[in-house]
Amino acid sequence: MKLVVVSDNHRDQDVLQWIVDHHPNADHYIHLGDSEMKEETLTQLGFYGVRGNYPFEPKFPYDLITQFGSVKTLITHGHQYGVKLGLYGLVEAALTLNVQLVMYGHTHDAKISEYENILFLNPGSPSMARGGKPTFATIEIEEQRVHILIHEMYTNEVLAQLDRFTQ
Repeated sequence: MKLVVVSDNHRDQDVLQWIVDHHPNADHYIHLGDSEMKEETLTQLGFYGVRGNYPFEPKFPYDLITQFGSVKTLITHGHQYGVKLGLYGLVEAALTLNVQLVMYGHTHDAKISEYENILFLNPGSPSMARGGKPTFATIEIEEQRVHILIHEMYTNEVLAQLDRFTQ
């Protein structure tokens, strides 16, 4: 199963269209908030996801708990967990919810990390990156294996990756 994950494009619909055009075989396109686009527009592009801290996505939930194959996942924007100050709030939520993967945004800083056998992915921002290149992420899930890649926007160059087996 292939997931494409993006966050914080802040009204830039062209970057979402580019991602869909260059990854047409994804099983799911996930948006982690702050698209500043209407739900109908995101749905037409093939994305679903969560609400960010901007008030333009009123129909989206703040969090989604989803199962992708054998991997239980928390999808959130992250602002309600204080991710700009660190991952403590997300770690606590992940442990409480017994998830293996957490996807979050808000910081515009692409990052893959791991704590207590839980994977954390922030795909960065494809249009408003902070301190680096514009980015998005792909995740490939096969049975208990999770392979996460952070890609540079427009070149698809892999900037970071992590390959793990979940428990």
